[in-house]
Amino acid sequence: MRILFSALLLLPMLSACAEEEAPAPPPVPDPAVVALLEALEYDWESEDNGDFRLLFDVDGTRTQLVWIRNRTYERDDVVMRDVWSTALELSGKYASVKLADLLLRSNWERIIGTWAREGNRIVYMVKLPVNATSEQLDAAIGVVIDEADRLEKERGYGDKF
Repeated sequence: MRILFSALLLLPMLSACAEEEAPAPPPVPDPAVVALLEALEYDWESEDNGDFRLLFDVDGTRTQLVWIRNRTYERDDVVMRDVWSTALELSGKYASVKLADLLLRSNWERIIGTWAREGNRIVYMVKLPVNATSEQLDAAIGVVIDEADRLEKERGYGDKF
């Protein structure tokens, strides 16, 4: 009787172990983005989360990293993805009031893209429709490179990103 009782106590633990799922496979890079990048003849790498990572030469003396988010966002039947590049890394928990004011005022003048905060980094981001053409993706990449690199240089960060 004691063995049966012990077995009954273990049964829920055994079923819980059996219910554990295998880890999900890593996200596969969106084939539509892959096709656009191939059409542009851009080299890229895939991050663990499926995001695309591209390194660009800027004026022969600097480089700039660009990411294209693999995941998409939808609102009112409009599906978008992010294209961004890091300009600054914050040294503390918050951006200074002066920097925040500069970026907010700068956003008003932007036609394409905006300044944003991603973790402890200030990034320039363009939200691009998922059905964008290779020319539109190329333009978005160009904008994020130009804006992020400009602020990085202005703030004396050298060529960190």
